[in-house]
Amino acid sequence: MRSTLHITNGDSAANIIKTFVQSDAVLPWRDPMHHGPFPAGYSLDELSRIRIDYLSGAVPTITPESLAAIKPLENPHEFFARDTLLGQSSAYEEVVLWFEHDLLDQLQLVQLLSFYANEQSDVAVSLICIDRFEGIDDFRGIGQLPPEKMQSLYPNRVAVSQATMRFAAAYWHAFTQPNPVQLLNLCVRESNAELPFLCSAIKRYFQEFPWVSDGLTRTERQILSLVKNGVVHPTRIFVQNMDKESCLYIGDARTYSQIAQLCDANLLAVKNGLSFQHPTHDSVDFDSFKQQTLCLTENAQRVLNGNTKAFEFVIRQEWLGGVYINSEESLWCWDEDQQTFTDYST
Repeated sequence: MRSTLHITNGDSAANIIKTFVQSDAVLPWRDPMHHGPFPAGYSLDELSRIRIDYLSGAVPTITPESLAAIKPLENPHEFFARDTLLGQSSAYEEVVLWFEHDLLDQLQLVQLLSFYANEQSDVAVSLICIDRFEGIDDFRGIGQLPPEKMQSLYPNRVAVSQATMRFAAAYWHAFTQPNPVQLLNLCVRESNAELPFLCSAIKRYFQEFPWVSDGLTRTERQILSLVKNGVVHPTRIFVQNMDKESCLYIGDARTYSQIAQLCDANLLAVKNGLSFQHPTHDSVDFDSFKQQTLCLTENAQRVLNGNTKAFEFVIRQEWLGGVYINSEESLWCWDEDQQTFTDYST
């Protein structure tokens, strides 16, 4: 059996690691965990099944009630292979986790550490987790490092203590709960020197709840503000929205989904009067897609000017971790000024 299992955030970093670890096993943890369902009380296999349904769009709307019909995870789906390899961790002399400081990586990290805390306590786990690299001015993640720079991190990996695994497990448990208050309380009251980026990353997650101030999430507000300021083509919106983030955040496909949702809510519109064409879901060539010109609707102008709130227009039935955000019920909303949550009735 190979001596070391390396786990990292995706294929870019995984392919770099493969260039210098020779015969070791490398596992990319392919899951955009900053959106979609992670409800409490489910095993890794069951969560993987939920994530497959969500990410593939096989189940159009995942509700708390529909979770009762979870099907077993089957071979040959890549999540099956991923979870199988993770379950074989005890066969390796060491597991090395390669991650960075942004929300996606920190969520993947606490999920993995929670697994080792609960299932594989005898495994030797080491961590490499950075938020900068000397000589890289605009550091976004380890996947942008050339192989020799990535390899230079390896000797400085740090053994993860059982206390840190339990700490991560508490965060993971709180992340899967049906309200976000327990997770907020952990951020306020608890810290861990081995996971210095966790709390600030989780605070970015809080900002993706609708804000009590205007009913928009941070990403929605950023997109509308860009269009207001003349950034009107979807590919440019994606690039400039990323520039508004201090850490790597959502990718292009998720950004385009957010644009589509704002169009459905009648806050954005395509200037020619046609429906917004999403390249993942619609038969549209890329040149036609990127030439779509967006504009604010009158409703969006009113929201941005503070004359009304987006609760009136945005119908939400979506998941953030374990929280199901449903406009037909009271909503958990983020209060940026007070740095807390409000149970907001629309």
